Amino acid sequence: TFAPGQTVVLNDGRVAVVRFFGQTSFQTGEWVGVELSDATGKNDGSVQGVRYFECTPLHGMFCRPAGIKQVVSGGRRKSRPASIQASLRPSGLRSPTKSPTKQAGNGSSSDSTSRTSTPTLRRPPAPSHRSTLSVGGRRLPQTPATPATPGKSLKTRASGGSAASSGRPSTQPASARPRPSAAVPGRQGSIASHADSEEEPEKPVFAPPRQQPRRGSSPAPSILSTRTVGNRQVDELEAKLRLLERRQQEERELQKSLDQAEQERDQYKTIIEKLQNKYRPLQQENVDLKKKLQEAEERNTSAENFQAEHETVLELATLDREMAEEKAEGLQAELDSLRARFEENALELEILREENEEFSKDMSPEERSSAGWIQMEKSNERLRDALIRLRDISQDKEAELKEQIGSLEGQVKELEPLKARYEETVEKLAQSENVGSELRQQLEVALESEEMIEALTERNGRLDAQIEQLKATIQELEDLRELNDELQVNYTEHEKQLQEEIDFKDSLLQDRDQTTRKQQEALDEAEYTITRYRALVGQMQSDLQDMQASKQLSETEAADLHDKSRAILDLNLQLQSSAAKTQVKAIDLELRKLEAQEASEHLDIVQLFLPEAFNAGESVLALLRFRRISFKANLIRGMLKDRAVPNEHVFSACAATDRLTYVAAMADRFIGSIKSCSVDAFLSYREALYELEPVERALNSHVDSLRRDELKERAMAEDLQRSIAVMRHLASLHIGENITTYADDLIARTLYIQSQLESAATSLTLIKDLVQKSLPDGADSLITQYESSTSQSRNAKVLAGKLHRHLIDLRLHNQTLDQSISPSLTQIEDSISQSMELITSNGEAILSLLTDEPQSITISDLPSSLPSFHDPITILSTLTQGEITTLPPTTPPWVLMAEHLSPTIPDSEPEDLSTQLTQTRTSLREASLLLTSKESELEESAVKIEMLEARLNAAIRKTSRIADLENQLHDAAKKEAELTREIEKAKERVIEKIEQ
Repeated sequence: TFAPGQTVVLNDGRVAVVRFFGQTSFQTGEWVGVELSDATGKNDGSVQGVRYFECTPLHGMFCRPAGIKQVVSGGRRKSRPASIQASLRPSGLRSPTKSPTKQAGNGSSSDSTSRTSTPTLRRPPAPSHRSTLSVGGRRLPQTPATPATPGKSLKTRASGGSAASSGRPSTQPASARPRPSAAVPGRQGSIASHADSEEEPEKPVFAPPRQQPRRGSSPAPSILSTRTVGNRQVDELEAKLRLLERRQQEERELQKSLDQAEQERDQYKTIIEKLQNKYRPLQQENVDLKKKLQEAEERNTSAENFQAEHETVLELATLDREMAEEKAEGLQAELDSLRARFEENALELEILREENEEFSKDMSPEERSSAGWIQMEKSNERLRDALIRLRDISQDKEAELKEQIGSLEGQVKELEPLKARYEETVEKLAQSENVGSELRQQLEVALESEEMIEALTERNGRLDAQIEQLKATIQELEDLRELNDELQVNYTEHEKQLQEEIDFKDSLLQDRDQTTRKQQEALDEAEYTITRYRALVGQMQSDLQDMQASKQLSETEAADLHDKSRAILDLNLQLQSSAAKTQVKAIDLELRKLEAQEASEHLDIVQLFLPEAFNAGESVLALLRFRRISFKANLIRGMLKDRAVPNEHVFSACAATDRLTYVAAMADRFIGSIKSCSVDAFLSYREALYELEPVERALNSHVDSLRRDELKERAMAEDLQRSIAVMRHLASLHIGENITTYADDLIARTLYIQSQLESAATSLTLIKDLVQKSLPDGADSLITQYESSTSQSRNAKVLAGKLHRHLIDLRLHNQTLDQSISPSLTQIEDSISQSMELITSNGEAILSLLTDEPQSITISDLPSSLPSFHDPITILSTLTQGEITTLPPTTPPWVLMAEHLSPTIPDSEPEDLSTQLTQTRTSLREASLLLTSKESELEESAVKIEMLEARLNAAIRKTSRIADLENQLHDAAKKEAELTREIEKAKERVIEKIEQ
């Protein structure tokens, strides 16, 4: 049984707390409700709306008692008494029992444990000066009283153990060390290995043997053997008692599982009886339904035959009716034709009569008696007779047709009841089919219940077989236990005899050990002298080798220092030449500054002569700011590529390089859009002048950081991301969608793709070097994969550069590729962006691993997912073959404004003003371009000068370091000479000592 609050271990290893034990409404039998520590359960203590206990959702679960492996809190842990009792215990020893219960499945392990024989104990004899503990002085485990007794053999061995212990001396010193509670460590380990309990068994604690030699006044062998035999007998009895207690516990658990199996068998029998009681009326009902189904099928068959006969008769009647109707229609048509002919003949007769009467009126009697008249009358008579016969024939046919119609109507009236009977038969047939389907369903349900009963019967049979097998196993274990008791008695007697012989032999061996120990001390002293001499010779040889190695190292360092000094001298000469060049450039720069200042003043003077209608000054400044942003972004990008960056900042530097490329490309797009836009669009760029101010300010700060060599790549990448957002916002407002802006967009996108691919190659090369350094062995396959990805990225970069140059060449000739390649470029951008994210995440992960635990890195800790550039290579190789579109000619908006403002100039001096305006425009353009170029060259020269100064300072420090190393080399040479002299002296001393 289980009690709420107990801690148990399930069969799958999870630990849970019992919250419910008993019968449930959702299933028969006893169930155990447990609460898990994590959310791997199935409910919250309630099933089908019935709550059995309270717990957090998905922390509760119900299982059978057989699903619990062991009860952790069901027993007490074994403890040892804190003090050693000085008096004997008259009662027999009780062996400890395991508190956790085990499953019935462990019966096989207990069988194997019980059949193993006890190994022979071989312990060295206790020295004479060590006192023996009493039975009460040993540490006995505290165990709860067991309800069942082990048996007769167990009692006899316990009494024998107490009797043997009574033969020892009762007085023991208080400081005596306790003896171990188990004397057979090998057997104890084998027993503990079969225990499926969370509580570990008590481990034997052996007293360490004394290393003092036996004294000369040792007792007789008989006294020693008596003590040793008594101690070993008690320890053996304790071990046997524990083993028998363990076996008894296993048998108790086996009996418990057997009772549980019998209980389940009784439950299954009850279930089978209930199912049989339910099955009997179902079986009778099933037989009745089968009979009804057979009768319904017979009725259905007869109804189908009757329906087939009626359908045949109905088809024949319908055929006769159709034939009669066709015949009646033919006769009716013939009658109509005869009627028509009759009417025509009657009409002709009337006409002839009227004509005859008219002729007879005008004719004389002589004419009437003539032959023609007589012939006419005869023909009239014949016609009259024909008409009479035609009337008779038509009347006869009409009578026949009426008779036929009447007979057909009678037949139709006779078929109407047959039709009604046919419909009733069809309805009965449908009802019979429904009844048959219901009967079939009931028959299937009955068959399923029969299968369930058969399965339960088979399971009951298997359970009975298991119960019989368990009973046979229990009987076999009891027989083995009795056999083991008999063997144990014989083994104990034989062991006593062997122990006496061993004790006697041990006393002889100890005497011989004293002689051997003295001889060993003399040998050790001689060996120590030889070892010291060998150590001295080895030390001198190692000192000699170290001096030779230090000499070679000093020569190597001297050669390296000489090479470094030459390199520093060369660098100093290069620095002097670069300083001279810098001075020349500074002079040119000052002269260009003067020219730029003159151009700026000239521009200010000329602007005073411009008409008031010219209001595009801020738009021109916006154009110049775009040019400055593009130039500064390219300048910082070039400096960042040439700059030495630590490994941990390489990925941030790559991201900053890509974003600088994007900013420069966007600025170039704006410049191209301004050159080809309308006047109104050009004037709308005045707003962009102020929105671009934070972008230029950020670039200026990064240029200043480069001058001071204080550039922070990660911070610069974050600032550039904000600048990109500003540029995108301005592009959505000002850059229109036309073929010209599309051409500039293609150039910018290919440039950005090329920069990303270059950054990918750099990052992959760094990752490969890091992996190769951290894992020199075993990472060849991973390094090969990184090399393959690097090669793919470089190939893709070459193809992107080819496409970029192709687009620039087309743009110079006012052409571009068709807009159909835009989706392909978008696909390439998405693929490369995903690859860059993967490369950055892998690189940062590897750097963090190298920073945290560089010595414990394995190949499984490194990220295994690598980017692929196969799709971009495939797409880029086909884009240059696209269709070419010609761009429309464009005119800069300031030219259009000048043409628009030309009519507003007074007519007094048109030629002079136009010439002056043209010159002013030309000088303005030249001055602005010159000013921009001079500023950029000035900034670039300043950055280069500062970098050269930093290198000069580093070279000076290296020169001072070289001087120090030369001094150290001189000192090392002196020391080497002294050590060489000492080595010579040491060799001479060694040779003299060997000769002596």
